[in-house]
Amino acid sequence: MAIEQVTVPKAGESITEATLNRWFKPDGAYVKADEPLFEMGTDKAAQEVVAPVAGVVKHLVKEGDTVAIGARPWRRSIPTPRRRPPRPRGRAGA
Repeated sequence: MAIEQVTVPKAGESITEATLNRWFKPDGAYVKADEPLFEMGTDKAAQEVVAPVAGVVKHLVKEGDTVAIGARPWRRSIPTPRRRPPRPRGRAGA
């Protein structure tokens, strides 16, 4: 299973941290790319953040936590496709 940590996007030139107001997806849920994932807020505004990629969500911070811009509040895992066993060649019993 591939695991990738995803960062908090920039919120403005002078903004260095934000509060994770709420998660839209519970820990362990599957999220599609571009689906709303969490809301972050600063003293100026709140911003909805969408998942940049699809995968299974793993929360690394809690609602109400203050995180630095560029921090990694969540990670996603992608199930690795299973390889099928090779098909036998020829006919059975031949």
